[in-house]
Formats: sequence, C-alpha cells, structure tokens
Amino acid sequence: MQKQEIQTLQFNNHNIESIEIDGQKYISSSNMATALEYSSPKSITNLFNANKDEFTENEDYRVIDLMTIKNAPYKQIFFSMQGVVLITMLAKTQKAKEFREWAKKVLVEKQIQIQLPQNYVEALKCLVIAEEEKLALENTVKEKEDTIARQQITIENAKELFKEIADKTGCVKFKVCASLLNIKESELKAILRQNKWIYLKKLFPTTDGRSNGYVKLQAETFDVRLKSGSKVQKSSPAFYITEKGYCKILEQVSGILVN
Repeated sequence: MQKQEIQTLQFNNHNIESIEIDGQKYISSSNMATALEYSSPKSITNLFNANKDEFTENEDYRVIDLMTIKNAPYKQIFFSMQGVVLITMLAKTQKAKEFREWAKKVLVEKQIQIQLPQNYVEALKCLVIAEEEKLALENTVKEKEDTIARQQITIENAKELFKEIADKTGCVKFKVCASLLNIKESELKAILRQNKWIYLKKLFPTTDGRSNGYVKLQAETFDVRLKSGSKVQKSSPAFYITEKGYCKILEQVSGILVN
C-alpha cells in the first residue's frame, strides 16, 4: 500500500489534509477531529466504533499502521470521502453541521477532483437541503406567530373602539359597523346575508339574527322641523349590530377566533 500526494484543504481556521491511497482520497481521524473541534482523535474513533456496522472497510474507511511507538504499532482510521460524509452525519455537534455545509460546497460542488459515489453525493445534498428547509420552516412559524400576535392586538383595539362608540344598549348602526371594520357597506351586507342575519333583498333582521342576539331593529328618534318653524320628534326603526354580532363578523374578517 503506497501513500501518494497530500492535498491541504481549508475549513474555517483548520488545515485538513487529504491523502491518496491506492488512487483514492482519504482523511485521517485526527484531521476529522480537528475539523469538528473534538478535543481528541479518540472522540472520532469512539463515534466510529459505536456505529461501525454502518461502515464498510476499504470502501468507507481503512485502518493504517502509521508508525511504531515504543515497539507498539500505531494505527489510525482513514476515511474515504463517502466515509467522511457518513462520520459527519453521525456527529451531533454544531461544528459538524458547519462541516457538512462546507463539504457540500468544497467536496461536492467544487469536487476538488474527488469523485464521490452518486448515492453519497445525493445523500449529502439532501441532508443540507433538509437542514435549510427546517430553518426556513422555523422562520415561517416565528413570522406566523408574530403576525398572529399583531392581529390579536389589532382585534383587541377594535373591540375597545366598538365599546367606546356603542350606544347605551351596546349596539352600533350598520354604517358605523362597516367603518369600524374598515370594509365597504356592500361587503358588510354580503357577510350579513351569508350569516343569514338579514333577508336577501333588504336590510332587515331575520328571526335567527334577532333570536341569537347578533342584529336588531331599534327605534331611532329624530327632530322634524315643520313649515311653521316648530319642531316635533318622530321615531323610526333603524338597523343595529350588537357587540356579539360585531365580534362574530370581526372573527370572519380577520380569520382569528375572537374571545
């Protein structure tokens, strides 16, 4: 077995050496420990031994005699490029995640004349993509939570404003309700019809709308000036929306359950 060219790669502030053995590129367990910032190469050895059944000798790794220390053989594990991918997948550290991202860019995209089997290349790419999608999902959830929180604050403000404007019976007129909801009167009518609180062709409460306490007719008193100049009071029924009805419509408009 003959060692040949040594190639040095840069990962963060670490120099990672790859050596060629019998025409294939290998990285030692000590270099892997340095890259992943383990305190000792033994950590990589322990990780390898704990998952040895997942590695294939001469395909994913080789154990090589390097030198003799006090007449005892010194052996070290060398990982092929697919072995590098596998051992890094098994390492559950932040630095391992960074190394996988680095490996994707340097070992896979740039290739550095190292040909990984296609299944390992795809596995590495899928792993990186999965981590990116997980991060994107976490960000989306956070944004959604923030949006809901803002909507809840807006809803609370809308409820308080209704109470300030409502009359003594706790109701507001149709036009006022549309203004509070920031929608057109035609849109409010469509919602009332959809809820079956008013009849199809006129703004008049249905039996269900009244009995459930969503809408009601209420006498409205107003002054009328006669030709003689005197004033008389008259009253006529006017369409009103109750607080209960307003909250129900607010729920439909905002898409959030209003307590």
